[in-house]
Amino acid sequence: MELNFGKNIKHLRKSRDLTQEAVADAIGVSAQSVSKWECGYGYPDITQLPTIANYFGVTIDELLNNDRDSRKTEYNKFYETVNKYEYGSEEQIEIMCEYCRRYPNDLEYCLYLSNVLTCNIARNPENRAKYYPVLKKTVEKMLEDPEYRNMALCNIIVACGEDELENYLGMSTYNVEYTRRNMLINRYVWHEDVNNHIIHQGLAFIENMVEHLDMRYPDVLGPENKAEYHKCIMSLIRSFSENGNVPDGWLAFYAYKQLVFAACLFGSGNKEKGKEEFISAIEKLKRFHALTDDFLDMGGIIFGNLKMNKQWSMTLDTNGEKHELYDTGKNGMFSNPNYILSLLTNPRWAWFNSERNEYYYKDAVKWLEGLVNENALESPNEN
Repeated sequence: MELNFGKNIKHLRKSRDLTQEAVADAIGVSAQSVSKWECGYGYPDITQLPTIANYFGVTIDELLNNDRDSRKTEYNKFYETVNKYEYGSEEQIEIMCEYCRRYPNDLEYCLYLSNVLTCNIARNPENRAKYYPVLKKTVEKMLEDPEYRNMALCNIIVACGEDELENYLGMSTYNVEYTRRNMLINRYVWHEDVNNHIIHQGLAFIENMVEHLDMRYPDVLGPENKAEYHKCIMSLIRSFSENGNVPDGWLAFYAYKQLVFAACLFGSGNKEKGKEEFISAIEKLKRFHALTDDFLDMGGIIFGNLKMNKQWSMTLDTNGEKHELYDTGKNGMFSNPNYILSLLTNPRWAWFNSERNEYYYKDAVKWLEGLVNENALESPNEN
């Protein structure tokens, strides 16, 4: 296991805007010693570690073993522990707070804590007085880091009172001009690199389109309204193709939306139309899972003529070059039969209740179960 003491102490010092002399004075060593540690030319005496850790407000473990492997092991242990409890529960929050105290400078733990605190406050307004100060303190740490800033703002804007709303909204941006992808596009424009410009513009369209098309429409507004919403989404996806058919790369995503559309129709009493849409969605899923191509058409020039893999993590351009997508890997779940099966078998989806005992519904569930088992046999070592 690699020790990153030098890198860590340098990061801690700079993040607090301290000089090497200030650190040296505080812990009782020379500035030259601090300089050597940061350059990796040596380590402090073991008896000095508690003093250094206390000075920076971190643990000795953080001070020494913050390498990728040790962090990954600790994260896995953390997720295994907290996932034993209901999401947003008091027990889960208590464990997360302990991890944040143990690793005060690891913002991954802060992010998870802020997520569950926001969930708890939103679901249980009576807990706001207890948990909001903890959330606010956690978010303030995250706001200092560009990587976590937007996620922190998203959480605090959900949980804050009306008196603080404008303040936090003012910290957010009105546009997406400075995303990583758009900065790359701007670079290629200035360099007059037309090929990469078109490719990355296509990638941006895919990333942004998926983000918007997968926005949830509230169930509480009723099945009729939700059905109209999904009908519009499905129409938009069909427009990606010149012939009005669903491009192969969109089949799994479209089928999922079509199943939700069918549920809305069942919920509003339109059983015949719901059955028609349901069967059509399952047929699309069967066609998708029968495809053997590694990369599938997304809809032509609007998406830079890129093709997408089934996991929605990688694209292929017309020159045969592969390009990784940002933040769309989660959409690979639509091609996962387990995810679709959970949609059809989850009791929460009461709009499906009228059809659960119908032959076509049972056949769809049986087919998905077979696909899940087949995939499990093919990948026995995957979690």
